[in-house]
Amino acid sequence: MRPQEPFLALVAVHLTSMWALPIYFLRVRQLERRARAQGGRPHRWISRRSLLLTTWWGGEEEARAWLASPEVQAILARSGRGPVAGAWAHAYRLWGL
Repeated sequence: MRPQEPFLALVAVHLTSMWALPIYFLRVRQLERRARAQGGRPHRWISRRSLLLTTWWGGEEEARAWLASPEVQAILARSGRGPVAGAWAHAYRLWGL
């Protein structure tokens, strides 16, 4: 039996203004803590107007379950495509690892 391939789940938030950065920083940090508690290996990336949370999962089912979780859906719903922030999430299979 072949082991599961690692999957990378990405949650990205792009801000139209730096004024919203503190609240979105806290939201992404909470999401990072929840991912770690559920067995993922998260890493937070921050720039002036973008926040990325990359999380390694053991397989596709885990990554897709994480992206469909209420925690991720809540941050996507809060960000949406509104005047302050836009957000999206996706899972990536990394071939050859």
